[in-house]
Amino acid sequence: MKKLIAMACLCFAGSTYAQFKLPVKFSGKQSEKQTEKSAEKKSSPSIKSDIDKVARDLYQGFNNIKGDTLMQASNMITFSSKLIPAGAKNCIVMKHPYPNSFSWQATMFDSEEYSEAIAKYKTFYRQLSG
Repeated sequence: MKKLIAMACLCFAGSTYAQFKLPVKFSGKQSEKQTEKSAEKKSSPSIKSDIDKVARDLYQGFNNIKGDTLMQASNMITFSSKLIPAGAKNCIVMKHPYPNSFSWQATMFDSEEYSEAIAKYKTFYRQLSG
């Protein structure tokens, strides 16, 4: 589950839209659920700027965000990440020698509850797409 959330965050760093975003006006009062969602969206720090920094540093081999060496093996070197998105539990940078490539991984959420994971996934998706 940890890897699923981490991969989802990486996959949605850049997204495209099938339709244009149009402002939606609600007639009448907003429901409590909509009010809670908008309050949550305003109060939680966005991870979008951090993910953008990671994406920009990809072609430099993550030199700007790569920290100390954590583990070295014949097939991979693991580094700490200097850039940690708001709310992330763990961040690492990995270097794979064959082919010479890098990857960045952030564990954003950890839970056994499926409904909780869905809610967090939606929150992260909104932050990245908005």
